[in-house]
Amino acid sequence: MSLKDAEKLRGRLQWFETFACGRVAQQALRNLSRMSSTGRKSESLTLAELNTIHFLRKRVICAPPTRISATSLQTWLIFIDGACEGENTNVGSIGAVLINPGGAAVEFISERVPDQWMAKFLSLSTHPIFKLELLPVWIALVEWEGHLSGAQCVFYLDNEAAKASLVNGASMQDNGAEIIQAFVYSEMKVQVKVWFARVPASSNISDGPSRFDVEEMEKYQVRRRTIHWQDLFQKMRRDGSNSWGFKTGS
Repeated sequence: MSLKDAEKLRGRLQWFETFACGRVAQQALRNLSRMSSTGRKSESLTLAELNTIHFLRKRVICAPPTRISATSLQTWLIFIDGACEGENTNVGSIGAVLINPGGAAVEFISERVPDQWMAKFLSLSTHPIFKLELLPVWIALVEWEGHLSGAQCVFYLDNEAAKASLVNGASMQDNGAEIIQAFVYSEMKVQVKVWFARVPASSNISDGPSRFDVEEMEKYQVRRRTIHWQDLFQKMRRDGSNSWGFKTGS
């Protein structure tokens, strides 16, 4: 594929994406951009690039349209936080608080990240806070999809790098990309309209739950959500590479 043809293809596919629900093609479009980079010397496509094109072709055929319903007028808020404590133990934990359109806290999450997940994160980074800030965003969407289906949702984070990657719908870090890909796939499935905003750590009401401090949540009788990690692990393995078999790390 010539560089000019790659550039044309990317432009046309970006235009198509405005009509399709979800942002699952963002990582693939980023890979396609590299095919048309000015510094590229070879027009021969690698296997990973061919996989990208096959994925985008399936996306054109299979992408669902965006639905608009009465729930599209509802706006939910979710406050998110991740933590990694201990120089030697590296205990990972997450917190999230769901706020309904009336402004009341409905449920919260306060969980330790299992060793299986932490081992994967630590194999790629000695301080995996970036992944621990991304992970609860995806988990919150999965756990609360019954509330969020078809609605608008504002996610509040206090980590700028995680926020930027979620806005882009793509990440340059391999395991970060896997979490984001799982998120955008769930976003498409649930048809939720998302917005990502910065909240100072001092104002983040999920900061306490992310460190197992649930006193405030219990004071206001907010329900606690229990996470079934093994189910999430299987879902991540499936949705992190999405349903069409495109490997985001390729």
